[in-house]
Amino acid sequence: MVRHSFTFVGFDLTLCSTACTCRLLPLLQQTCPAPGKAPKAAVNQIKTYRFRLKPTRAQAQVFTQWLGSCRYVYNLCLDYKRQLWTNYQISVSKNPMQQELAAIARDVEWIGCVHSQTLQEVTDRLFRSYDGFFRQGKGFPRFARRGQYRSFTFKQGAKLHQNTSTVQLPRIGKVKYRSHRMCRGLSGQPAWSGKLMGGM
Repeated sequence: MVRHSFTFVGFDLTLCSTACTCRLLPLLQQTCPAPGKAPKAAVNQIKTYRFRLKPTRAQAQVFTQWLGSCRYVYNLCLDYKRQLWTNYQISVSKNPMQQELAAIARDVEWIGCVHSQTLQEVTDRLFRSYDGFFRQGKGFPRFARRGQYRSFTFKQGAKLHQNTSTVQLPRIGKVKYRSHRMCRGLSGQPAWSGKLMGGM
């Protein structure tokens, strides 16, 4: 299996995809292993492609709004987690927080307009920050100021259309990108995930 990733700067998109790439010899070894040997499992690979997006003005506004919403949600979840510990010595885990966030998204339009998995990745990012602090000795998670939270992620659902130099993004639609190279080594229908980066 090949995993491809993608990024958009200025806005940039970093795309990752999961696709099967098997050459003849590895395929033969998997289907017809030597006597007494078990078939080898498929090899996982990661490929990353980075594209400069060419969004319309309306799409650029959506990107900026999503970045702002994700930054607000990050700070909200961080404040919630800190207050629960400070006041009640309760350490809330990620799943309950994501459930509460889903309820907020149903009631608050400018948060609910962001794709649900993109919002989930915000909490993933927060908990990775906590893991970095406790396990790797990195700095304690801080509130993100304007201009510091510069990316959001599509966990899945993005589709690359190389023939039209566009990428289909969940809830946003087709966005043009600057084509400077072909994504090779793809077979079947690769599953793309992506990280969009831009300034605010």
